[in-house]
Amino acid sequence: MKNEIFVKILPASDYKIQEGDILVVVGNSKDIEFFGKPLK
Repeated sequence: MKNEIFVKILPASDYKIQEGDILVVVGNSKDIEFFGKPLK
């Protein structure tokens, strides 16, 4: 069973993302919130 990670970028409308999109996040931003199971 693979771990899951979800990334919510606020405000989402600026990024035109939808639930289920796969995102590659680079950098350190206050607008990025991580939630779910951490990858180990």
